[in-house]
Amino acid sequence: MPRAASHARQIADRLLERWREQQPVTTFSMGLAVHRPEANPTETFKRADEALYAAKRGGRNRLSEAL
Repeated sequence: MPRAASHARQIADRLLERWREQQPVTTFSMGLAVHRPEANPTETFKRADEALYAAKRGGRNRLSEAL
């Protein structure tokens, strides 16, 4: 699925936008990692976790993509 990362990013962006509209105001950070065929699930989860913490360090209430 060559466009999986792009599609996942679009979904995550819409989710984050909807979250920002909710009351009471809360923050929501997300780490996004697309599973690579050569990787094992543990590696993919680790990349997503690292992306999540990068989002939090970046000011929270945002999305960070794993490379």
